[in-house]
Amino acid sequence: MPATVPIDKYDAPLQNHERGPHKFHLMAKPGGCACNLDCRYCFYLSKSALPDGPKPGRMSDATLETFVRKYLEAITGDQVIISWQGGEPSLLGLPFYRKVIEYQKRNAKPGLPWLPTFDDNASDLNVNFPSGLRKLAALSLRTT
Repeated sequence: MPATVPIDKYDAPLQNHERGPHKFHLMAKPGGCACNLDCRYCFYLSKSALPDGPKPGRMSDATLETFVRKYLEAITGDQVIISWQGGEPSLLGLPFYRKVIEYQKRNAKPGLPWLPTFDDNASDLNVNFPSGLRKLAALSLRTT
């Protein structure tokens, strides 16, 4: 009898893709819990005080490229959905999201629509930031 390889929760979509199309919506927090506000209702900022909790920071370019590539490899559904959240994803700046689009184009499957969302408090967005993002990709901006 062949040995069974346990399915790691991060590899499950790749290992199960032969069972048919699967839609999954990915939520990414590339800046960790970095935020420019201290909202009372925020469930995430307080997690940074936990010993193994998220810390403010920035997803490295290498991690970002691997993240986008592996997610696109795993997609078996008819669309790509990533919600960029945080903390505040706008704190990473427009160059970070230009790289997201670059990596997406490099690894995209033909005809697969890319539907990113961007959840941010919008307190520090300047006039050029959202228009710059909109030029890069169809983007749904949700404010908190």
